[in-house]
Amino acid sequence: MPGTEAIQAIESYVRKCGRDYSQWCTGIAVDPVDQLLSGHGVSEEGDGCGWITYLCLSPAEAGEVRDHLVAKGMNKAAGDGNAAASSVYVFKITGTTWW
Repeated sequence: MPGTEAIQAIESYVRKCGRDYSQWCTGIAVDPVDQLLSGHGVSEEGDGCGWITYLCLSPAEAGEVRDHLVAKGMNKAAGDGNAAASSVYVFKITGTTWW
C-alpha cells in the first residue's frame, strides 16, 4: 500500500497523544510547517502532541495518505489543493486553530 510508512508514523503519533481521530485535522502542502502556522493557527511550541508532518514520495502518495486518515475519521483541511504538495500534515484541533 502506498504511504504505509507515512500512515504508520502518523497513526503512531496520534495513538501516543491519546486522541480520537475526530479531534485531528489532516491536509497536504508544499510547505507543511508554514501551512500549519499561518494557515491553521497552530502553535509552533506545544506539548509534543500538537502536530506532525511527513514528506511522502510524491503528491499522489500524499493525497492517498490524507484520504486514508480522513476515512478513519480525521477532518480534512480546507484549501489543500496544490498539485505539487507531497507533504502530509496533521494537527490537533484546539480552540485556537482553524481548519
